[in-house]
Formats: sequence, C-alpha cells, structure tokens
Amino acid sequence: MCGLIGFTGKQEANPYIINQLMIANDSRGGHSTGYFDGNEFVKCIGKSIGIHQEVRQLKTSKFIGHTRFSTHGARTLPNQHPFQYGEVIGAHNGVVHNYKEVGKEFKCEETEVDSQMIFKVLNKTNADFETLGKFSGALATLFTIGDNFYTYRKTNPLWVGRSKNGDVYFSSLRDVLVKCKLHNIYQLKEGRLYVWEGNTVIKKIDIEHDPVASLYGGSNKQWWEYTNHYKKPSPPVTIGGKGAYSGITDAFDTKTEYDSCEFDGIDDIDITDFELTEIQDTRRLLEMTDEEFNQHQLELFGDEKQFD
Repeated sequence: MCGLIGFTGKQEANPYIINQLMIANDSRGGHSTGYFDGNEFVKCIGKSIGIHQEVRQLKTSKFIGHTRFSTHGARTLPNQHPFQYGEVIGAHNGVVHNYKEVGKEFKCEETEVDSQMIFKVLNKTNADFETLGKFSGALATLFTIGDNFYTYRKTNPLWVGRSKNGDVYFSSLRDVLVKCKLHNIYQLKEGRLYVWEGNTVIKKIDIEHDPVASLYGGSNKQWWEYTNHYKKPSPPVTIGGKGAYSGITDAFDTKTEYDSCEFDGIDDIDITDFELTEIQDTRRLLEMTDEEFNQHQLELFGDEKQFD
C-alpha cells in the first residue's frame, strides 16, 4: 500500500496543496518518500516531513509524488519512486504479482522493485501502453513521457480534483482533496489511460486487461502479508459484491443505487467529460460515507455530461 500525489496544469502547482497531499498520503506509506517536479528527483527515507522544505519551495506545472510502503525491495533511496527509464518517469501504487514474467516476455532484466518493471517495459517498447494490461495485481500509476502526463488505474484508487483555474491534482486519498477545497472530485475511470497536456485530457485509451501468466498466480499476497509491521485488517465489508480488501488494499463501489441517474456507479462516469463546477459544500462532503459521496457526484454531473 502506497500513496500517489500528482499535479498537471497550465499554471504552477500550489505548494501548500501538494504539501497537504503528501502529509495525508503518509498514512499509506511511511517507509520512504519521493517526488519528481519536472526537473529533479527528491527522495528521503521515512515520511514526507523529510522533504517538506523542498515541497514548500516548489515552482512546477508537473509533479509526481509517492509515499512508499515497501513490499518488494529494500527500503533505500534507489528503490523509492518515482523511477526513470529513458524518457519514462513514473510512480506506482499497488503490488504487481507477475512483474518477473512480464520482464521476461519483453526481454527486460529483472528489477528489485515490482513497480520498476512497469516503466522499464514502457521504455523498452517505445511506450506501448497496452503493456499496462499485461500486469496482474493492482496498478495505479502516474507517469510522464516527454511533455505529456499520464494517469492509469486498475483496482487501486486514483482520485482527481481541480482548482478554480481548472488545473488538476491527484491523490490516492479522497478527503484531503476535499479539505484543500478542490472541485469536481472523482475517481478516474478504471482501466482507462488518460493523456494530459497541461490541465486538459487530449486522449483516452481503454487498456485491455490481458496479464501474462504468473508462476505465483495462485498465491497472491495481500499487502499486509509482505511485512510483520502490520496486522491483517478486520474482516472486510462487501460493497457491490466486491470485498473491501480485494485487489490489495482498497474498497470501491461498483454499483450505486441512484434511480434518477442513468449511470450505474463510480466507474461508469468519466470526470474529464465535465465542465468545471464550484458547487461544493466541503463540510458536508467530509461527513459523507463513500456511497453518499458517489451519489452526490452522480447528482452533480449526471445531467450535464459533455462528450468529446
């Protein structure tokens, strides 16, 4: 379990918001922290407090941050995200079970950290994005290639919120986006790769999930099984027929009971199809359950969908 923090926009990111996103996502990491600001990598062992001074001085229109809870590889700075392979620079949240097998298929040398193979293969294949579908396990990723910014998620969360000028912040956690008074907060559609130019989506690619067979496919571990530091959480609550801890860490609603809306649930709406709105009651949103939050967003966007 790790935390992702990101930004892409036409203007510079607000360092205060980035700092708040990093602090909140420490709850998902704690072993080490790092970011890429479009020019340099900054990393530290431990929580994000180790790089707060650098974060406060940020002046960038592109940001990829990561708080690591290690499952593969030692707790070292070289093993801290983001990683770079050629022009591909990215960070990942989740556990990839078949990274060794995918590496062999694409003739890539084995990596110490499972996440590294995602970006190594992208570089080796000259950005063949369909390779994202070759990995089994949970993937939420932020990466850049050249001037473009990319986001993709499968199973694990990746929330998006927009500032008043339309610039885009990303986080593995929802509530911190609300607390930072961002708008149009929603999860990116599962299985879809978004290509961003500034704060605008310029392309969407639906990735076919066709994982390479894993020798260990029958014994996939949950995140708490990779260490003695955490104990297994209490029995999960089933939501929409899916266990709250299925797919490594996180709970998702796949169905939302909302009769007045044509959409079935959170994964049936693509937030990037909507115009920016500032209709938002921060206190009310923070008090909502996940189901209530989803219903609120469905109500907010359901009647004004804008198709490309």
